[in-house]
Amino acid sequence: MAAFSAMPYGMWPELDRALWTKAVSVSELLDTGALAATWRDSTKATVMEGYGYALDWLMRSGRLCSHTKPAERWSQRLIADYIADLRRHVSAVTTKQRVLNLERALAAMEPTSDRSLLRLAVRRLEVPVSHARKRDRLQMPSVLEGVGRSLMDAARRAEVASRRKN
Repeated sequence: MAAFSAMPYGMWPELDRALWTKAVSVSELLDTGALAATWRDSTKATVMEGYGYALDWLMRSGRLCSHTKPAERWSQRLIADYIADLRRHVSAVTTKQRVLNLERALAAMEPTSDRSLLRLAVRRLEVPVSHARKRDRLQMPSVLEGVGRSLMDAARRAEVASRRKN
């Protein structure tokens, strides 16, 4: 299958849009059904985009049934196929994040749905430890100052040496 893209919200099945709108809206002070209503806007956007990727994959693979409840679409076989396709196209970190966002979207839209297979997949998806972490590359300020002073001294010496040659 071709590279992934997120299905825009306006193209989501009508049922999904209605459930998402309800999930992110607070209608009453003690409304417990709107799980995503308390999420930050950036979290809502991230989960929404992740769900859009899943919907796009369902559509392109011919498996999107717009009249089926969102959580009921995701059988064990379908979850496995989605993960396998993700692994072919994106990194392990992105794969895990996309599956997590799918689970979070379904939790928001259908809080009582059984998402145990998705939660199990998220727990089991391995993300390799990156040795390119920024923290590992950070240097102590005193070391950087020493390097900077050495470079400046070398530049001054080169400047003096080049003046003598003229």
